[in-house]
Formats: sequence, structure tokens, C-alpha cells
Amino acid sequence: MVSPESVGIPSYHVERFLTHLNERDLATHSVMLVKGDKVFCKAYWKPFTEDTLHRMYSQTKSFVGIAVCHLISQKKIGLHDKIIDYFTDCLPDPVPTELAHQTIEDMLSMKTCMKDNYWFDENVTDRVRYYFYCTPKKQPNTQYSYDSDASFILSVLVERITGKSFLDYLKEICLKEIGFSKDAKMLSCAGGYPWGDSGLICRTEDICRFARLIANYGVWNGKQLLKRDAVEMAIECHTDTSVETYPYGKCGYGYQIWKNPTGGFSFLGMHGQYMHYDPESDIIFACTSGNKPGNAGQIIFDGLEQYIFGAKTESLPDNPEDYLRLQNTIANLSLLSLHGAKRSKAEEDIHEKKYWLSENPMGIKWIVFSFLNTVIQIE
Repeated sequence: MVSPESVGIPSYHVERFLTHLNERDLATHSVMLVKGDKVFCKAYWKPFTEDTLHRMYSQTKSFVGIAVCHLISQKKIGLHDKIIDYFTDCLPDPVPTELAHQTIEDMLSMKTCMKDNYWFDENVTDRVRYYFYCTPKKQPNTQYSYDSDASFILSVLVERITGKSFLDYLKEICLKEIGFSKDAKMLSCAGGYPWGDSGLICRTEDICRFARLIANYGVWNGKQLLKRDAVEMAIECHTDTSVETYPYGKCGYGYQIWKNPTGGFSFLGMHGQYMHYDPESDIIFACTSGNKPGNAGQIIFDGLEQYIFGAKTESLPDNPEDYLRLQNTIANLSLLSLHGAKRSKAEEDIHEKKYWLSENPMGIKWIVFSFLNTVIQIE
């Protein structure tokens, strides 16, 4: 890791950016800043560390988009292929006209015939079949409407074409080469499928490495791992997203990858799992968070534009005092907690008392809370 000054960013600016997040009570878990191949900030809010595997939610979609675009570039599938042609075993009879016309491109660009269908609220046992049996809401290739299920179906498409999950496929063609965590994994969803729209679990540094590969148009250490045209089509703007609430989301959508106000691209995940790339300064920002829905994303992007992005110089004179202050700030970061007393009188009332439970699916008979030893006993 290098000092911010060595890449043209004052340490004071980085310190102010971290303070900007804390002063607004954001539940930040990690922040990483990289310029070129130089990391100039790694910050983790205790108890999170650089080794923490974190769920990335909809950042998962951007990995799926790259996998699909790579298959298109290899001519193993076609951008304008009808999606139903790859899922003939999962279709209703008759197939709705809107669904019959839906292409892989419609799904990549969030212009499907569907809107988000909440499969997890409906006791679904096979999420693939569920998608194709949902009632279309509009004509495909007409307007932007976020369809998370379509991203999931695209991840299953990768598996049907390659015989591997999309994550294993990407590990084979690029992720191993760039040093992506070996223990990165996927959550599963209804039907036992990898949760291709939301289930990636990896480290913050993994996101930065993948973003650098995309920013370099598929090149890593001089080796072309991804086809350049696959990356170009993925990050090009294909969809107007001006209906989005916050400015950082109004700049358009590529193929499962967002455009952003700096002219770069972004991976965006629920609860504040973000990656923003600024092409002018060649800076990658990544964070993990536990923020509730609201304006946290805009607060983060505003801070980046104010303190980090747009650096005009290659380096600055060393500033040991400010750098030490930054290091101290990072060392003292801890997870946001509620203000007030750290202990409750209720502890005294329930400490070391055994509570017998009603019959339950987990088979737990009783539970004991022991606050002095911070132990919870169950049987």
C-alpha cells in the first residue's frame, strides 16, 4: 500500500472522506481506494477486516454480465437470441407473446417484459420455472425496468452453455489469474441454483481487482484475459435510467453494469455494496456496508466527488503529519452502533436463566443468555 500523496491525493482528503461517511451515520464496513495498480487506502470498520467475506448483493449481476458478454464475443450465444430457446424445458403452454420475443440483449440491458417478481415471498421451489411462468408486464425492448430475476436467468444461461456456474466459469477464464479469493462463493436460491443476481460472497479487494480488469478492457499484467469487445459492450450505455431517484444512478445502464456521473462505470449492490470507477483519475473506489434504503449511495458518491475523484497530479510532496492522522483514523474505525448506554438493566433480569422453547423446526429445546461471559447456550 502507498501513501495517498504518492498518487496525487492529499491524505487529508482521504481522512475527510472517511469522516464524511462517519459523520452521516452510515453503516460502513469497508472502503478501498486504488489508483492504477496502487492501493492508497484500506479501511475496515471493526469487527470487519480485509479477510472478511462479504455478500455483494447486486454487484453479482456485473459479474454475470461480463460472463454473458464473453460468451457472446466467442459466438457461443447471440445477443439477439430469444431466451426461451435455451429454456424449452421450463416454459408454459402457450408461451406469452412478450416472453417469446424477449432476447438476451433485453435481459442484459434491463428492458425485459417483466418487472421484479418477488420469488422469495411465494414459496417458490424452482426459481427458473417461476420466472418463465410469471405474467409479462410490458413489451420487451421498450423501456428500462429493473428485473433482478432476469439477471438470475442469465447466470443459469451461462451454466447451461458452459457446464459450470458463472462464478466457476469466470474463475477459469480470468478470476484466478487476477488473484481473486479462492474461497469466494455463491449463495443458493430456490431450486439449488447459484443466486446469480445477488449471492456473490467475496472480499472488498476482489471487487477492486475485477474492476481493474474491466477498466483495463480485459488485460491483466499484459495478458488479454477477457475479449476486449466483450468488455466494451458491457460498459457501453445501452439504456436510459433517468427515472432512477439519485443522480449517480441516472447516467445509464450497460449490460448489467451501471454508468456513473464521472463517465466511468459502477457495480451497485443493495445496502451499500458499491464500486465506482473514475476514468479521469483512474481511481477505483469499493465499499461494503449495511445501510438501510435511502440516500446513503448519494452521500457516498458526493463524498467521492468532493474529496477523491478528479485528481489532476501524479504525485504530491509527502505529508507525514496528515498521513499519520489518516492512519490513526483508520485504526480507530468501528461499526456504527446506537447511541446510549452500552448495558441494559434487562441483562440482570435474564442473565443465566434457562428459557424452554416451544417445538420448532430447528429442534432447539432451551436457551440461556450469559452476558458476563458473552455466551449463548442452546440445546
